[in-house]
Amino acid sequence: MTKKYKKLKTLFLLCSILCVVGPLVYYTIKAFMQGEQVEKFVMGMMFIVALIFTAINIFFKCHLRSTIWLVLLGIYVCIDKITALLIVMAITTLLDELIFTPLYKKYKNLYIINKEIDKR
Repeated sequence: MTKKYKKLKTLFLLCSILCVVGPLVYYTIKAFMQGEQVEKFVMGMMFIVALIFTAINIFFKCHLRSTIWLVLLGIYVCIDKITALLIVMAITTLLDELIFTPLYKKYKNLYIINKEIDKR
């Protein structure tokens, strides 16, 4: 039972990360391919700032969501119409917030509980 919960916990964590990061990675690559020289520079700078914020998030164990919006701002500079990206981000954020993160937390707790039971 513990292995099952560990696999489910990992699966929902990966789905959650994919929902948040997947569309951004796709459109970031698209923005670098379509952008002009100045737009690529702006996109690169936004990406570097987002990476710095991500490192701060990991180091201080906090969850600043501004990194997503910085990357979106950079993508907006490079790509004219980002309506599709905004719709995809809204859908994936809802999936993450309503389905994947609660299931991840549930199976994480069940995994911890079963791990403690297995120790006995």
